[in-house]
Amino acid sequence: LSALPSYVLRVGVQSLQVVHSGSSTDRLHSVYPVVESNAVPFVLRPQVMAIAVEDANEGDDGVLTGTVTVGVNLAIAPGQRVVLALNEIESDCPNAYKFDGPRREQKVHRVRIPINNVKPGSYLARLLIDGAESQIKIESNTNSPISERYIGPRLEIQAFAV
Repeated sequence: LSALPSYVLRVGVQSLQVVHSGSSTDRLHSVYPVVESNAVPFVLRPQVMAIAVEDANEGDDGVLTGTVTVGVNLAIAPGQRVVLALNEIESDCPNAYKFDGPRREQKVHRVRIPINNVKPGSYLARLLIDGAESQIKIESNTNSPISERYIGPRLEIQAFAV
């Protein structure tokens, strides 16, 4: 897949088939590939490249409303469903949220997703595109006190000072 330009790759369920080039002729003189495999499905997952909160405003009840901008490595097609999943970290009673992204008219690498009624705090963020979920990073340094814990993509959601 790395040999293909990113604009031809689509996030989500794909099929893969190996076809060896060349041809053979049967007794009716039809030409067909010599060897081809069955098609097998795989999921091409997006990678979050950048994430930020814009315009976070605090309501009277202490929860926030705003917009999260997420940049990904592969283009998101107009018909694909986009969902932002947030899981609070460093809390005894963590909150979790899911927000649907807006419809798009063209392929994009960046989406702006409105959020509402979110408790201020630190969150792990994932983007699901047609069900294909971006991966969460894990601390791989075995000497770290947080070794093998989830560390990102991390999103700090706080109200902006006015």
